[in-house]
Amino acid sequence: MRLSSKRLKNKEVKRNISMAATRKMNGLSQTMIALGQSNPYHDTIIQKVIFLEKQIKVEAVRKIAKEKFLPNWRFRTSVNIKKSGEIEWVDDGVSPDLDYHVVGIDIPTAGGRQYANQEDVNNFIAGFYGKKMDLSRPPWQLIAITNAKNAGPDGDSDCVLIARLHHVIGDGISLEAFSLTLFDDFDITKPTNGQVNTKPSSKKNKALWPKVPVYAQFFNRLRILLEGTVEGIAAINLPGDTSNALKVSTARDLKGRVAALSKSISLEKVKEIKNLTGCTVNDVLFACLAGLLRSYLIETEGRVAPNMKIHTNCLINMRSNEETQALLGKDAADVALDNKFNFLPIRMPVNSTTPLQRLYACKRELDEKKHSPAPLIAMKLSILAFIMLPRNVVMQCMYQAFDRVTTMLSNVPGPKDEKFICGIKVNSMTFFSPGLVASNFGLISYNNKITLSILSDEKVLPEPQKFAELFPKELDKLYEAVQQTDFEKPRKQEYYIDVLVVLAPFAILFFLRYLF
Repeated sequence: MRLSSKRLKNKEVKRNISMAATRKMNGLSQTMIALGQSNPYHDTIIQKVIFLEKQIKVEAVRKIAKEKFLPNWRFRTSVNIKKSGEIEWVDDGVSPDLDYHVVGIDIPTAGGRQYANQEDVNNFIAGFYGKKMDLSRPPWQLIAITNAKNAGPDGDSDCVLIARLHHVIGDGISLEAFSLTLFDDFDITKPTNGQVNTKPSSKKNKALWPKVPVYAQFFNRLRILLEGTVEGIAAINLPGDTSNALKVSTARDLKGRVAALSKSISLEKVKEIKNLTGCTVNDVLFACLAGLLRSYLIETEGRVAPNMKIHTNCLINMRSNEETQALLGKDAADVALDNKFNFLPIRMPVNSTTPLQRLYACKRELDEKKHSPAPLIAMKLSILAFIMLPRNVVMQCMYQAFDRVTTMLSNVPGPKDEKFICGIKVNSMTFFSPGLVASNFGLISYNNKITLSILSDEKVLPEPQKFAELFPKELDKLYEAVQQTDFEKPRKQEYYIDVLVVLAPFAILFFLRYLF
């Protein structure tokens, strides 16, 4: 069944709100809806993209939607904005119209070609931003691109299935847990269902790193505690990033988007670097991203200033380990979809000149952030703000928080084994997630491969594909560096700054007491 893209623009349906059952929506989810209402370019809609080996019938996708999506109440409810400004879930008891929610279409192609390649798919996805999702219906759609050919990061897929999901339905972790139920081999008796194991490897070369004296560890943790407390309380008032080619002065200026996808990189190669250097998979991926940023800044600005400061807002899961594990191994109807995340600014070492220096800097930064109380404090204050402050004030604070940083990264672990949908092999998968920055990066692992997606502002980063093509090259640079017999080792870290930061407040208090 092939439909015009106009099929996606149905008129809003009439609802009898007074007779409908309603559910409360948490403050973070309400703010996501409010952002889209104030500016359609800021609507928080996730595009989950699955690349299939061959075409899938639209009727089969509708069957998946009926059996997997509709049993979960989030996919049956629409959104209502009350006169007071409060936003709630509404279930009017009417089953969603699957002819609207699930469609197959031929998308436009460059030069009017018969088949759509990955560039056409990227353009199609980017074209959704700036268009509001119909909130009178449950805010999701499944779109099968029926004229795809040689699409995907590796050009091996002849069908593309796009799940358009408003972020109000759930965050990356809960939606990824839900997506596991869509595959043919899903088994409720297997709690992980092939998801990537995120536990640290025992093969890490920890001996590579200089030993840290006990006193230094003590002052280091105290410094992280103090800085994290300040950051969590006063994040929006702290100095922002240095002005650079990838940063906008205010997120309110963001409009049209463009999309790009890198070629897949080998997860095994990433793990080999990890094991040789005593780092984690995340450390390696952040180092590759820092290398990308550095290369782009040198190309556009001619150099990277020694004092340049660039942060990436990293989305982090705020669930406990028990809550996160509880998402897995559930039937689709029982997956607890929700938004429980926060942002953690990670400083990117764009000043470091070698791949290994960037890797070691990323490891130290990420290790410190793991012990920082900033995300927890910020989340608790956000909950209070959503309850006590007017919506426009909350939104202003959110804009201010994003104005401080340059980029955003969402990193989601996907299935580690090959998957099938209706007997059709899934070659690869990715997602495009918008944020209030000019360049949004998404990383997802699947079947021992990792793919980088980019969603950027059309004025700030108009050709993101060139940027995406550097991703595998940055990994190759890092891999080549660690293949050397005597590769560069981490430098011994000085801890006198930790001591000064910890003792300074006490010294100031003693001095003030002495004066007065």
